[in-house]
Amino acid sequence: LKGHAAEVTAGVGPATLDLQELLPLAAPFLPRGLAVRLGGPKRPASLTLQRLDVAGPVSGGARRVALQGLAISLPRFGVTSGARTEVSGGDLALSVERLVGGLAGFFPERLALQAAFRCGRLRITGAQAIAVDGLEALASKLELADIARSRGFLGATLRGNGTHALAVRRLEIPGVARVRGYRHAGEGEFAIRAGDVVSLRLKRGTVSAASVSAEVSRAGTSIRLDAAGARPAVAGEMRGLRVSGPFPDGPTPIELDHVTLALPRLAAKRGAGEVTAEGLKVALDLLTASLVRQFPERIALRAAAGLDRLDLRGDRQASIRGLDLASLEVGVSEIARAGAELLGVAAKVRLSQALTVKEMALPAARLTGVSHSVKLGGAFDAKGSAQLAVEAFALGFGSVKTEVPGVGSVQTAARIGGRLDRV
Repeated sequence: LKGHAAEVTAGVGPATLDLQELLPLAAPFLPRGLAVRLGGPKRPASLTLQRLDVAGPVSGGARRVALQGLAISLPRFGVTSGARTEVSGGDLALSVERLVGGLAGFFPERLALQAAFRCGRLRITGAQAIAVDGLEALASKLELADIARSRGFLGATLRGNGTHALAVRRLEIPGVARVRGYRHAGEGEFAIRAGDVVSLRLKRGTVSAASVSAEVSRAGTSIRLDAAGARPAVAGEMRGLRVSGPFPDGPTPIELDHVTLALPRLAAKRGAGEVTAEGLKVALDLLTASLVRQFPERIALRAAAGLDRLDLRGDRQASIRGLDLASLEVGVSEIARAGAELLGVAAKVRLSQALTVKEMALPAARLTGVSHSVKLGGAFDAKGSAQLAVEAFALGFGSVKTEVPGVGSVQTAARIGGRLDRV
């Protein structure tokens, strides 16, 4: 400890604490009925600290706090609440590589954190059991700057940025879902300015999973997503999400530049029926919206989708090959609440889409070279009425082949087009 000109600097470390021995000291502060178990006789739960430095004037408190190498290790742990709920596991490690903060009158003005987390085994029992193996949160970083008190709804102004990466080897919720090989990563920036004006920018986010299965118990439906070769069962990416505006009243503009989702193999079963899909891809090229008091006033999106193959099996058989939704554009504007009338909102709507299918095999016919496009606009008013205008409509078949009783096989081509001014 050194002091001069009313300035003080202090440092601590290295240090190691046995958390099991400290647990009785914390017992009076724990909620009644909560029991905590840590470590074991051969591998105790521990907290280690490499270095902690504090600097600042004697009268004003610390101005700078720097922490390095904080590690918490729980080889085994258990928390019981009441008689039915328990959280237990092992191989838990939390490490804070760096934590630096700037203070003014004991209030944080800036903060920089770099940390990692690992839990080899986690079990939750109670009303719904959950099992997690191989949970890792790597290379997580958070930086906050220009922190100041505010009289607004959120109580502070600040700006910051962060990155994170998460991996889970296995997640199982019995009777609900099973996920293997889950990975997620993202990075973004955010700020809270005077007047509770919030801005959020997610630069990029990715998600993937080696396999996913789910049970929809009420509907009696099971769903499974599988990998195909080097392609994971789920692969998604998001870029350029921007949200800004006063919180919570708005107006809050929302913009999203790009989202992709790929599911190479999907299977859904219900009773004797089954639906399988291969090569499903969805791309959202643009999404914009504006919220006022958390209610959307306008929404616009532009998207595309594709599907290599779809098969339906059960009492009847059907299949689709080469579906391509080349474009889908939807615009909804002047949205307002309209009680319980019709859709519950009043709005103006515009839609256009273009779709092609290479081949469709139906119980009564086989179609090839299917094309469909439509462009329409409409409005729903607060009185519950609706108006719709089909500006352009086209449906075509390169070939339609069917069996007609008493005639035999019939094959033809067809194309239908038109417009409808008002419905």
